[in-house]
Amino acid sequence: MINVFGPLPEAVKYLLIANMGLFALSVFMPSPPNPYALDYLKGFLVLVPVKVFPGLQFWRLATYMFAHGDFAHILFNMLTLWWFGGPLEQIWGKKKFLTFYFACGVGAGMACVPFYYFMGDPTVPILGASGALFGLLVAFALIYPNARIYLMFLVPVKAKWLVLFWMVMELTATVSYSGGSRVASIAHLSGGLIGYLYLRRFMDLKYYWLRLKTRRKQRAYRVVPGGDDRDNRDDRDNRQGPWLH
Repeated sequence: MINVFGPLPEAVKYLLIANMGLFALSVFMPSPPNPYALDYLKGFLVLVPVKVFPGLQFWRLATYMFAHGDFAHILFNMLTLWWFGGPLEQIWGKKKFLTFYFACGVGAGMACVPFYYFMGDPTVPILGASGALFGLLVAFALIYPNARIYLMFLVPVKAKWLVLFWMVMELTATVSYSGGSRVASIAHLSGGLIGYLYLRRFMDLKYYWLRLKTRRKQRAYRVVPGGDDRDNRDDRDNRQGPWLH
């Protein structure tokens, strides 16, 4: 039984506080003279490809996850973090959960930079935690594939099918992107794919290092055919006394 309404795990709780706190702070900050510009706080946090490269403002690859556009944006993102992040942190622990969360979020941001350069729109501002959250969704579907998620709070759908549907939709939106969309589908798709590869250990460098060490040990201790029989014969010979040559 998955209890999403139990006590909040520590990492999820602090992520919720940080996101909502920064959003509230941005609401009360003075607005810039240009009505179409982001407020000063979001302007410092959001991911803008041209400011990451060649601007070298690499902090944006992480801070963009804590900036949100409006109340609906942060509401649905924080509900997703609560509902799906809570059960994952309960089974993983705080350290592994945070490592996974930021790997998906930062990785999604890194994927956005070359994508928007390629699409000819490197000045687009990207904000929101959705890249990391799609990683959590994929992880939840892999660990609890048959858990029922109530779509629109009414229609029960198994987690594996719902997340697969979302990923296909994001793939379609990314492939058909031609500029002008306010939804960064590439971030959603990248976050989900990174989450899948991470859990399947394709991105676990420690795992590959341990496998390499194990193979080296196996080469150092090779099994010699007939070794048991020879050892038994040597034992019998030793009991009979030394051979003289």
